[in-house]
Amino acid sequence: MAVGRCAGCGKQGSACKVEQHLVSCEKYIALFKNHPERALLPEAEYERYKREDRSPEAKAEAKEQRLHATLVDEDRRRASQEARWATPKDILAD
Repeated sequence: MAVGRCAGCGKQGSACKVEQHLVSCEKYIALFKNHPERALLPEAEYERYKREDRSPEAKAEAKEQRLHATLVDEDRRRASQEARWATPKDILAD
């Protein structure tokens, strides 16, 4: 059974099921309207995905982006907790 992938949303599965999915996928339809050269058939998109998006360089880049997002989120949470547990200013002090 051939494997396919939607070029719009990234859904993976059998090529036949993904072809049926393309008919109603809004992201694929928008991609087809704006960039028809990138709107590949499911089997061709899966091959492109394996070749480009799952390469060691692409995996390292994705990992770096996830790490950056995690660090930004942790900084945001830390600042939120500091504000939550900060001692309020004494209104009677000069």
